[in-house]
Amino acid sequence: MSRSSSAPATAGEVFALVRAGAATTRSEIGHHTGLSRTAVAARVAALQDLGLVVETEEGPSTGGRPPLTLTFGAGAGIVLVVAIGRSRTQLAVCDLAGELLRTEDLEQEIGASPGELMPKVAAHLADLRDALGPGCLL
Repeated sequence: MSRSSSAPATAGEVFALVRAGAATTRSEIGHHTGLSRTAVAARVAALQDLGLVVETEEGPSTGGRPPLTLTFGAGAGIVLVVAIGRSRTQLAVCDLAGELLRTEDLEQEIGASPGELMPKVAAHLADLRDALGPGCLL
């Protein structure tokens, strides 16, 4: 998948390639985007600083030094999820890949107002997040 635009690839586009598994090395990113090695290194470094891209084991060598493999850093953050129903609200905390880390059901009175329900939802989400421990990002 080569880029059709003449504008340089953004860090977001590089991230999308890594997350989709379309590019797992810096060389592959350069091939897909047309970016120079320096530009690829700068975008990958920015993504690594955020924890969104992680360097893992060495990939297969093509004659020189084996390249490091880039993977999506699903643990770089969390997503708080709420599904409000008539008598029950479902709460969840997921990693960035959508994997469930914690869940809870919150029973409520039918017809509860937002003023009654939302403070409870916020408090329970905070408890779920806190249960993940100090490594949780939020």
